Amino acid sequence: MIHMEYYLVVSTIMMFAGIYGFFTRRNTLAILISVELMLNATDINFAVFNRFLFPEGMEVSKTARNQYTAKRGFPQRKTALSYCILVR
Repeated sequence: MIHMEYYLVVSTIMMFAGIYGFFTRRNTLAILISVELMLNATDINFAVFNRFLFPEGMEVSKTARNQYTAKRGFPQRKTALSYCILVR
């Protein structure tokens, strides 16, 4: 089993890469990708803390996390796809 610290290190790296990209890029698409990195880092944190704090209730919490991710993720992917089409 992988320890919690490894997940948190990956999440921290993703968060700081997103923050760095958000403040240094001028391209709108790059800024959106940076925001997506930051949101994915928070999703990893939610999943990790949920798994390690409540290991017995994983089925209910996994469903709730997937619903949260799906509700947040679909509009972002449509927006990113529309920007990709617009850039071409």
